[in-house]
Amino acid sequence: MAFRRPLKIVDSDFQEMTDSDITLLRNRAIVNHGREQCVRIVSEGSTITFTITVQNVGGANEYFVNGVQRPNVKITEGSTFIFDWSAAPGHPVRLSTTSDGTHAGGVEYTTGVTVDTVNKKTTIIVAAGTPLLNYYCENHSGMGRRAFTTTSGSGINELIDTRKVGGAISEVDSASAGNVTTLLVSYDRMTHYIDNLGVGANPVIDTNKISYPVYYESDGNSAHLKIRAMTDSDFKDTFIRPAITQLVNGGTGNQNQGVFFITQDSTSSNLVSSTPVFIDTVFDVSTYSGGDSGNLSLPEDSDQPLILAKYYLAQSPVDSSISPGSTLPQMLLIDSASLSTSNPIIRQTDSGTTDHLLITSIKQTSRNDSHGYAIKYQTDSASGTVPGTQVGTSIIDKAFTNQTIFSNNITGYFQALPYGDSFGANVPTVVSTYQLKIRKE
Repeated sequence: MAFRRPLKIVDSDFQEMTDSDITLLRNRAIVNHGREQCVRIVSEGSTITFTITVQNVGGANEYFVNGVQRPNVKITEGSTFIFDWSAAPGHPVRLSTTSDGTHAGGVEYTTGVTVDTVNKKTTIIVAAGTPLLNYYCENHSGMGRRAFTTTSGSGINELIDTRKVGGAISEVDSASAGNVTTLLVSYDRMTHYIDNLGVGANPVIDTNKISYPVYYESDGNSAHLKIRAMTDSDFKDTFIRPAITQLVNGGTGNQNQGVFFITQDSTSSNLVSSTPVFIDTVFDVSTYSGGDSGNLSLPEDSDQPLILAKYYLAQSPVDSSISPGSTLPQMLLIDSASLSTSNPIIRQTDSGTTDHLLITSIKQTSRNDSHGYAIKYQTDSASGTVPGTQVGTSIIDKAFTNQTIFSNNITGYFQALPYGDSFGANVPTVVSTYQLKIRKE
């Protein structure tokens, strides 16, 4: 593990980057994680919007998706994806199994797809088995790229809602009434995805060992300074792995962009889906809270669910204010075209090159890292806890754990119904506590 301090040019001289420069670049890696993750959670019923704009690049129009030039995008089975091209009404988005669609002899893909020409949106509900697709402009060639269908994933442990239900009715006596029973409702609405296709359209290939910024190498004697290019591991040790350590600390603010967490706030703008990932229910004891003289009317329905709480999956939003891409420190690279000469050239990077190094590297590292910095999500299970740091609120499963047998002298019924620690309070008991956790491994 090696921290290297890259060089920059100040007043026509080489100087090492300051701590503030390093922090700004690490923060930009965090912003890039918020923009796009290889490791993510998809919630049942998720709806994800791709905002489409168009810019002229080198004399040709190209799509920008969520501000990124012609990226590969990921669409996941079971979720809905909206290509919103209202900001580029002259460039309607279409889908095809053929690269560049109808412009390359292909046909438009229409399964599960609706095109809203009024609001300028193309929507696809991704069914199981959806093939590899490409998004393209109906009117112009060369503007789009691939839309990878992600099919590999694994559940993040099953969450169980425990609810007690009324026992079997007796018309003989209380001893003959059946005990309350337990109803378990399984929730498996979150899937953990490691997107092997999401390492970037143009991954860094460091064949000549010069793709990363340069730094001073010294043996302690200032007269022996050498300029060397950072290795891939140096770059990750300096910028990416510290950024990932920050991402997995359990926070949900602007230093944890793109991190998934649990919330009970159904109105939050950060929800991944409006479909709850867990609903905690108990037997509705209000029907007999007054006893025989109140609302009790035997026989009661055996199952009367009352919702105590709903829990949702959310994601920390992107906030580029902590490191705008346009103000990144300019690192120095060895110019590959000058390698064959006796005097290799060192040049400044532009912000786009620096951003590409950061976003590609954090995507690769978070997906798979031999030094233990891959990002992993998991929830506690009913059988025990898992390692990691909790993100968001705890998911609480409650139930009434006791019972009482009621009788009705008028109808002659006897029935065991759930109740809590005391008949007067009827407070449900915590059965299980689940936490969504994030960790590096």
